Amino acid sequence: MKILTKEFCKHERLLSLCDNVKVLQETKVKDDKFFDELYNKSYNSFLKRESGDFDYDLINQTIIKSSFDNRLNEVIELIKFLPQEIINKIADPRVFALGYVSQEVKDELLKYKDTQRKTHLQIIERVKITNKINARNLPKIDIFEYDEILLKSLSKSKNDYTLSFDGQRVKLYSAEIIEKDFKHVHTVNLNIPHSGYCVTVYCELYFDNGLYELHLLLDNRDLHDTENLCYLTISCKNIKVI
Repeated sequence: MKILTKEFCKHERLLSLCDNVKVLQETKVKDDKFFDELYNKSYNSFLKRESGDFDYDLINQTIIKSSFDNRLNEVIELIKFLPQEIINKIADPRVFALGYVSQEVKDELLKYKDTQRKTHLQIIERVKITNKINARNLPKIDIFEYDEILLKSLSKSKNDYTLSFDGQRVKLYSAEIIEKDFKHVHTVNLNIPHSGYCVTVYCELYFDNGLYELHLLLDNRDLHDTENLCYLTISCKNIKVI
C-alpha cells in the first residue's frame, strides 16, 4: 500500500510553487526578449550561488548550465498539473518556471493552493500517525522524523539490507526488496559541486503478519540535477540502527 506517490510529490511541489512565484506585470504577454533577460539574470545568480567557495577549476559550467535548465524544465512540467483555466492565463510557462507571473495568475494560484493544501496536509498527517504506530517497537529512526535526508548507499549482506543515511545507518533483517525502479544511488561528493545526490522525499512504514514494509520515495539525481523520483520498497522482519 503506497499513499505518498510520485504524483502526490509533484502536486505537493506545485502547491509550494504557488506560494513562491513573484508578480511582474510584464509577464502578461509572451516576449522572447524579456524571457532571455530574465533567464540570463537568473542563471548568473544560480551560477554564482552554486560555485560558492569551490576552486574554479572544479567547476564545470556546462554541468551547472544543464542543471539550471533541468530545474527549469522540471517546473515547466509541474505547470501541466494545474487546472486548464489557470494554464490558459499563463502567457509563457518558461517565465513562470523562472518564478514570475502576472497578478491575475498569482491570485488564481493562491486560490488553487488554498483549495488543495488542507487535503494534502491531512494525508501527510495520517501517514505520520501510521508511521508512529507501526514504529512503536523500533529505535528512533531519522527518516521518520525529518524530511530530505541524504541516502548515501544501499547494500546487501546475506539476507539483510543496510541503508546508510547521512548521520545514521539502518539495517533491515531478513529483508526482501519488493520494488526498486532505479539502478543505483547517486552519491554526493561534498568536495565536488554537482556530483549528484539522493534524498528521501517521503517514508511510509507498515506492519502486518510479523513483517515490516518500508516504502521510500527518493529523489535520486545525477550530476546534471535531473529529477528522478523513484520507489524503494523493502519488507523485513526487524529494523535496527547500527
